[in-house]
Amino acid sequence: MARHIRPAMMGALMAAMVLWMGHDALMSGAEVTIWAAALFVGAHAAALAVFAGLALLVPRLRHRLRAHRPGPAHAAVLVAGFSLTALTLHILVHEGIVSWT
Repeated sequence: MARHIRPAMMGALMAAMVLWMGHDALMSGAEVTIWAAALFVGAHAAALAVFAGLALLVPRLRHRLRAHRPGPAHAAVLVAGFSLTALTLHILVHEGIVSWT
């Protein structure tokens, strides 16, 4: 149980960040948000590539990469934390699951 706290908390934090950033992007109606979203995703992909490349090149980091292989249970807890937080925040902010305003 205790080992599932961190992925659930990371999912909760990501949900808050995605709702905050995504809601602003969707509601602004500006075309620049598409480029901002592409830049955001691209920057994360580049960072992942750099860290994975370093982990493969540096033996000490390679050991850490081999030791941390999240499984399906880890991903399920992460997604559950994300989903529950996103649903809760949406209900609190919009006073319901579906809001037409």
